[in-house]
Amino acid sequence: MFGRSRSWVGGQGRTKNIHSLDHLKYMYHVLTKNTTVTDHNRNLLVETIRSITEILIWGDQNDSSVFDFFLEKNMFAFFLNILRQKSGRYVCVQLLQTLNILFENISHETSLYYLLSNNHVNSIIVHKFDFSDEEIMAYYISFLKTLSLKLNNHTVHFFYNEHTNDFALYTEAIKFFNHPESMVRIAVRTITLNVYKVSLDNQHMLHYIRDKTAVPYFSNLVWFIGSHVIELDKCVQTDEEHKNRGKLSDLVAEHLDHLHYLNDILIINCEFLNDVLTDHLLNRLFLPLYVYSLVSPETSEDRKINSQVSLYLLSQVFLIIHYQNFQISLAIRVFFMLRSLSLQLQGEPETQLPLTRPEDLIKTDDVDLNNSDLIACMVVSKDGGQAQRFLAVDVYQMSLVEPETKRLGWGVVKFAGLLQDMQVSGVEDDSRALNIVIHKPSSNPHAKPLPILQANFIFADHIRCIIAKQRLAKGRIQARRMKMQRIAALLDLPVQPSATEVLGFGQTANASPSGLPFRFYEQSRRAPNDPTANRSVFASVDKVPAFSNHKCFFKTKNLCPCASGVSL
Repeated sequence: MFGRSRSWVGGQGRTKNIHSLDHLKYMYHVLTKNTTVTDHNRNLLVETIRSITEILIWGDQNDSSVFDFFLEKNMFAFFLNILRQKSGRYVCVQLLQTLNILFENISHETSLYYLLSNNHVNSIIVHKFDFSDEEIMAYYISFLKTLSLKLNNHTVHFFYNEHTNDFALYTEAIKFFNHPESMVRIAVRTITLNVYKVSLDNQHMLHYIRDKTAVPYFSNLVWFIGSHVIELDKCVQTDEEHKNRGKLSDLVAEHLDHLHYLNDILIINCEFLNDVLTDHLLNRLFLPLYVYSLVSPETSEDRKINSQVSLYLLSQVFLIIHYQNFQISLAIRVFFMLRSLSLQLQGEPETQLPLTRPEDLIKTDDVDLNNSDLIACMVVSKDGGQAQRFLAVDVYQMSLVEPETKRLGWGVVKFAGLLQDMQVSGVEDDSRALNIVIHKPSSNPHAKPLPILQANFIFADHIRCIIAKQRLAKGRIQARRMKMQRIAALLDLPVQPSATEVLGFGQTANASPSGLPFRFYEQSRRAPNDPTANRSVFASVDKVPAFSNHKCFFKTKNLCPCASGVSL
């Protein structure tokens, strides 16, 4: 059709130098004359697209004017127009193949910007291809993977649209996470990893991935891995004569690939994604499927797979996944479950858990303040409320005490919080004040700390302020040290000796370690010959008003050591 016609750039037929701007102009002329795909020009258009690709790759290295012309004439729009005409699988395959070759071989960022401009690439990504065709599927996912390899802080804006909150390259790729073809699944993993790496430097994109796709994608991924594990277990259970060793080997290899992929995501160290992924892995895969199957009786409904299979798979988890926070969360849980099972089988009672015991904390018992240490202070809460209180530091807790005005020698503990969860800092421009924050204990290490007390403590002078800060800091260190000693004893590790023994290890419950601000006991339990009944020593930085010297008690209200709502 065009073989004998004069070229619009002059001369007869095609130019001899196919790698040139002139030849690109000729190819543009061919496209403008063949905007509609027919059986007669299908091969011509495919060959034209191939030639244009070759010229662009050549121009990337030799002549920048090639891309200037390509962009000026908006030639990518012709590719998209051909694709949208449903011109058959042959044209689709050839177009995807040439685009893949083009983006693989472009090396200059400026050339890449030309190709990615005008959003035509995203239009190709979201085009409704016939993915039942294996060849189209293969070239399409390869095209997406090639594009993902070009992602960086500069090019990501061509794919992620912050204004429309759309990221076609990522969302279209993850639709094939469970595709039956393994090469497609591997390509999807590569694409997601490339996206996650770039998202670290783009907060808007990171929030989009977390809020819009992370939960459904990781949820489906975990479900897919779990289904694969059950299939692996069935293969083991039904293959008693070892006839399906090849299939079993493939299933194990696939599972190990899953674990390596999970590890690759975690070691990117994106906190947002790791929190979501860790939660799904622990609570929807490893604990219910692996660990429960290992520790549950054979007749239990919690046992989903064979215990030998679960033990092997769990060992691979620890060998492959190196993300420390995840390993600690899973090691710890596996240990406690196995320990609980061991105690149950041996018929032994639990004597070491929980680490923080109710009997160690302030309860609704009488408080003996003989030899107590109290420091008067004004507590100014975050909302501006003020209250006069007395600060006391216990082995595990700090307490705020209010004396009762109607009954001599009695008072009320208005607040008690764990020292281990406390933060103390000075207040700028006021040497008499401390800022104290106590957080609510949480079993989730990724949860945001929730303060149950956040206030400024104002003392009479800077000396008392320093004394209070020292006591609180020392108490916090001691409380954490004792907690670590209990953990060491629980794990059967050597316990470092200390001046104060850990309550519950090496001493009776009735013993009172030295240095306590006061002792707790039931009033009815006091014997007439109790030496504390007649003790008259009352050592305090500030004496509590209206307290007699011969006997001092504080009556505590109903308290919870980690109460979320407190009245100072």
